[in-house]
Amino acid sequence: MLFLTFLSFMSLSKSTEEMSKTFCLVFFIMWMGGTIVTVNSILLGSKINLFQSLCVLGYCLFPILAASIIFSYLYSIMNLYIRLGIGGGAFIWSSTSSIAFMGDIVGQDKKVLAVYPIYLFYFCFCCYLLL
Repeated sequence: MLFLTFLSFMSLSKSTEEMSKTFCLVFFIMWMGGTIVTVNSILLGSKINLFQSLCVLGYCLFPILAASIIFSYLYSIMNLYIRLGIGGGAFIWSSTSSIAFMGDIVGQDKKVLAVYPIYLFYFCFCCYLLL
């Protein structure tokens, strides 16, 4: 939850209304994405609960938080390609570290089905980061 709070406050908006909307958006993406990943894992036969899933997904959100901090301080001197490179690196780091945890809770024959929503989850956060 600490990572989510920092991520929501690292936005580039200055007005209070926009920051509250950003805060709500980040928490909504986390809870809905975590719920979808958990339900998908349960339907595939794992024995994970919502809070375990949210803990792992939140822990692996750190690279996106680090990229957000870099963007907020160096946004004016970065071009699009540098932002895409940093955002893509944060996406790959977050996804692969989460897959190491979440991919083992489902059998090897269903691993691709279990990790696909995780990629989409972190892709949503990276798209938010690049906006």
